[in-house]
Amino acid sequence: GYTWPEAIAAFTKSHQDLLDLLANISEESLNRVGSHPTWGDPVTLASILRIPYRHERGHRDEIAALAEFKSRPERP
Repeated sequence: GYTWPEAIAAFTKSHQDLLDLLANISEESLNRVGSHPTWGDPVTLASILRIPYRHERGHRDEIAALAEFKSRPERP
């Protein structure tokens, strides 16, 4: 397991590694068409790259809602 500071550091590094990779992808590569085992085809790299964004956004919203819920005082 990770301590909280270690978890934040690991998340930050993983996130930065992904951003570094994305910064170097060409427009041609983004428009490359292929197939996906679940979605079938055609699918572009750009459409697949939306997955981590949506996934992270969804979890961010869940975490914010849970943090807000947990910070409320308990009702008697």
